[in-house]
Amino acid sequence: MKKTFNTTRRAASTDSLLYYLRAWQGLSQQKLAETCDVSLRVIRSLEKQNFRVYSGSACKVAQHLGISIDALIHNSYKELISCLPSMGELKQLRQNVRLELHRKQAHREEIGDRGEDIVAKNEKEKLRGSGFENAVNVNYAADTSAGFDIFSFTMDGQPLHIEVKTTEGGADTPFFLSTNELEFVESCAANGLNYQLHRIYNLKNDSYDVKVYTAEELLSLFYTASEYKVYPGKVVGA
Repeated sequence: MKKTFNTTRRAASTDSLLYYLRAWQGLSQQKLAETCDVSLRVIRSLEKQNFRVYSGSACKVAQHLGISIDALIHNSYKELISCLPSMGELKQLRQNVRLELHRKQAHREEIGDRGEDIVAKNEKEKLRGSGFENAVNVNYAADTSAGFDIFSFTMDGQPLHIEVKTTEGGADTPFFLSTNELEFVESCAANGLNYQLHRIYNLKNDSYDVKVYTAEELLSLFYTASEYKVYPGKVVGA
């Protein structure tokens, strides 16, 4: 039988030593798991400290991070103080993180462009023979103030505003709407304008699935705030 560690349940992982070291090195949970040749579940378990984790896997993670297994299991920061990277090493780590962020952003933009191309092609095919197929305009995607990506038409020639959200994940993968995009959805719903959000999902090399939402359907979904604008010159209640 493999030895296991019992760790204490924690409400959050933000003060986890493993979370700290991942952030320091710019590693995702998945990337760390792959690098250490352990399962993603092991990384999540160690980071949250609320699961039983096999000692062999935990030792692999600790060794890769250059810390003792006791420090990892007991979430001890003390031994890190003497072995934190120098300023030169820190600059290189920051550069590596920036490069990884740029890579991820470029990939997201590529995925977004592919989704918009798919929807534009589908719209032109839908309108083929109507006289409107050559009037589909994809240039709104470059204007962040527009609130939508593609200007198309219904089969009877009425203007149709289309927002495209694309993912390589499944149908239930959350997506983001900017404040401007959400306000445009609300405006369309309130003023009877034709609006659709085309959710492209399961995007692979040459295949995908799609779900279309009307403005009303989109507004019925569950939303959570992802960021807040802060006004330093204003005080609540003042």
